[in-house]
Amino acid sequence: MKGIMSKRVVLLLSFLLLVIVLQASEIHFQAGQGTPPFVLQNGADITTEGYLRLNGKGAWAELTADKDAYLTSSRGTTIIAIVKPTEYRDCALLEREDSFRLGQTAARRYKFSTAWELTPKAAFVTSSPVTPGDGWDVVAVQAEKHIDHANGINAVRLTLFVNGRQVAQREVNNLDTQGGGKPFLVGKGQQTFSGDIAALHLYQRVLSEDEMEQVAKASGVPVRLNGGQEQASASLAPVLQAAKAQATLPEAHWLLSCLDDYASVGADQEALLPALTTAGAIWSAGSTDELIKSWNTQFASLPLLATPDLLLLLAKDTSTTPFLGAYNRQAGCPLFGADGFSWSMEYENMQKDSFRLSPADAVLPFQATVDGDNFSVRWENADFTVTVKGQLAGPRLAAILDVDNHNPDLLLTNVFFPCYDLQKLPGDDFFLLPRDSGAIFTNPTKDFRIPFWAYPMFATTMQLTAYYNADGNGIYLAFEDPKTKLKALGLRGRQGRLTEQWRVPVAFQPDGKSGGNSFASDGAVAALELYRGDWFDACQIYKKFIATTTWGTSPLPRPDTPKWFLDNCVWLQGLDANDHDTPFALEGFRYFHDYFEVPSAFISGILYTPNGPQRYGPDFHAWNVVKEGMKEANKLGLKILPYHNSRLWYCGEGAEKQNKFESEGKDFVIRERDGKPRLEDYGAPMGVHAVMCQGTQIWREKVIANSVRIAEAGINGVHHDQLSCAPVFPCFCTNHEHLPGDPATWTAAHRKIYNEGIMGPVRQRFPELAHTCEEGAEPYILSVDGFVSWRYGQTGHVPAFQAVFSPHIQFVGRGSGFKPNVPYEHFFPKYAEQLVFGEQIGWCGMAEMRFPSPMRSWLKKLAFVRHSLSAFLNVSEMQKPIAFAEKLPQYTSDWGVVNWDNKVTVDKILHGVWKHP
Repeated sequence: MKGIMSKRVVLLLSFLLLVIVLQASEIHFQAGQGTPPFVLQNGADITTEGYLRLNGKGAWAELTADKDAYLTSSRGTTIIAIVKPTEYRDCALLEREDSFRLGQTAARRYKFSTAWELTPKAAFVTSSPVTPGDGWDVVAVQAEKHIDHANGINAVRLTLFVNGRQVAQREVNNLDTQGGGKPFLVGKGQQTFSGDIAALHLYQRVLSEDEMEQVAKASGVPVRLNGGQEQASASLAPVLQAAKAQATLPEAHWLLSCLDDYASVGADQEALLPALTTAGAIWSAGSTDELIKSWNTQFASLPLLATPDLLLLLAKDTSTTPFLGAYNRQAGCPLFGADGFSWSMEYENMQKDSFRLSPADAVLPFQATVDGDNFSVRWENADFTVTVKGQLAGPRLAAILDVDNHNPDLLLTNVFFPCYDLQKLPGDDFFLLPRDSGAIFTNPTKDFRIPFWAYPMFATTMQLTAYYNADGNGIYLAFEDPKTKLKALGLRGRQGRLTEQWRVPVAFQPDGKSGGNSFASDGAVAALELYRGDWFDACQIYKKFIATTTWGTSPLPRPDTPKWFLDNCVWLQGLDANDHDTPFALEGFRYFHDYFEVPSAFISGILYTPNGPQRYGPDFHAWNVVKEGMKEANKLGLKILPYHNSRLWYCGEGAEKQNKFESEGKDFVIRERDGKPRLEDYGAPMGVHAVMCQGTQIWREKVIANSVRIAEAGINGVHHDQLSCAPVFPCFCTNHEHLPGDPATWTAAHRKIYNEGIMGPVRQRFPELAHTCEEGAEPYILSVDGFVSWRYGQTGHVPAFQAVFSPHIQFVGRGSGFKPNVPYEHFFPKYAEQLVFGEQIGWCGMAEMRFPSPMRSWLKKLAFVRHSLSAFLNVSEMQKPIAFAEKLPQYTSDWGVVNWDNKVTVDKILHGVWKHP
């Protein structure tokens, strides 16, 4: 079964982000350098400057490249084209039949697609219309492979950049890229390209954004990177320069830099001149309070909101951004510059042309009002009204966003909010990402990228991040959404800036296609808060939000969790019952139980799916031999949990005979935007499974019925595999019990299944039946009793998740990752860390524990200590780790469970601090 026998294999590939590459040599053309690698056709020409010129009247070119190159393999593809169209038309810049096409449209869009006749499932990305202007367009596309076999992911992720800005990203599962052996063609399509091409590059890896920018700047032509910012006018520039010479306070210098930024994003510079010219005394203010008062008198249209910790500069009305900057008074440095706190949205017309809108586009006039520490900004045109309401309170900036769509012919698809563009903190800096237990990244403002990881799942377990430096200046960043709707976290750090944004899907109208749909904050608050400390202190701020929810806390010790489960100390896995003839391994379970001498539990493959080979769902039954064996096991006090999946329905060959998929399951599968079912291929022998819509009654009943059936077999609990770790998806079906694409459905439906069903009537009937799930994510804290922290432990990990949620849920085991050639002592820190982090010890394979060994002895010692601490840990919360006077020495050992990062480095002194509240 996936959760038992094959887990050790398939989970080794989880987290792996493989990248599609060109198998052959790289391809590079740059005007004026070397011999152009083209065979010119139908009037194509190389100009005296070295550009490839295509006349739009049938001219095109063939690249003289290795014809075995195609989109596949493991390192990555980056394609960069620097072009100057004489007109935009439907044509290809670069294409390869049956593989890919990078092109443009007559609507001034750039696009990349794998759609060909031999490719049954295609991936594509399209930009918004390019604003006409001088200079050359820089178009770049990256293709990456995202493989996570444990969760059925075999996807291609495409990212499109235009003029230095990421404009589109899409991931498509089960995508086969074709190609190879066919020529690369330049400029062909429905029409041929009209214009010049100054550079064309195909790299065998994914380039960083800094590298792509360097390629563009080295092209020798005036490229249109970042849209081209305006400069201070001839009349404004000397006045700003004189003011900077007079300024004394750091805050005064910051205000002047904000005015510089304001000018660069399109402010009415002439309107600034009168106030700026007569503001000389402001710059020599003797105190910040005096500066603030003088500023708000002199610049009434640019109100400065202030607390002892934070300054926020607003513009009351223009067609650009109202957020001109913020200043971190705790750290004494700028927090963000113009448009550093913002939003954007994606929408479509009825022809499915996509558009993106943000304040930076300067096409939405706004009005801002200020009332003390509260502010409200309203953007409005004939199609949309966007409202942001916020408050400055001490160190905290909090805001909500709503979008009203007035146009029945426009379909709102995604809202991006909050969007932060933070400036680098002084000195060494760090970033907390809520991956698994928590991961710390150093120097996150340089070449750091997270390409929109979905929440909630193992990669994004909380709606919290934190940015801090070695001096203890921290910035708490959270999207405090009490309904835990589906969303995705995107991060990019480069050139001393850190950009973070949350992408939230917007529910469609009931018919799934009409426009006029809107977006409401629905209680979700974008929160930025300055603090002193590190990752742990950010978690303590987040705990204040969690305390306001209905799903994140419980009385202690948790009263609904079976006491045997709370007090359990060690977990082992194995002794599976693979068929109805396999004897129940009662003596094996008893042997290990007696050896450890403290409460122990077992995870074992003792269920089967009927009418065919073993599958991951939908129906699970216990063998008769297991039912009889559990009667004896229960007499001995043995606790055994089986694998079970509450997410999937097998839909491959023979599915109707095996589980009635066509007649009973097909209509309740999650539907993607194009109406196709969401399928995941787990390879042989398990096959293709459909991801079921949790918002349908038939699936709720199926999950609950499985738990009841398992309990009736006398089994002590259920492991709900994939529940909190696997990718999450909105369902666009129009006849399920939810709005198409509604991001609230996923977790709301799970709470109906688990919190109200399994933890309701099922728990009342079977109070000793325990429930676990894989990894862990915050919406499921009260849905189960324990999280199996399988992949916790890559280098850089910290117990952030435990710091927030222990002991409201138990953490009950990590994958062993045991290898015969790795010394036993390599595993000592892994299981010691479980103890100090308040976790139950294990899961360890019984085959590894069968014979005496240093590791088995070590586990028993840890289990005894855990047993003595159980009552205390079940009511205690994690405290801030000790700050040692000297940096602790490090120890690197080979105990991970992911094959690309198996070596894990930890402190040689592992510790945890716990306190009864």
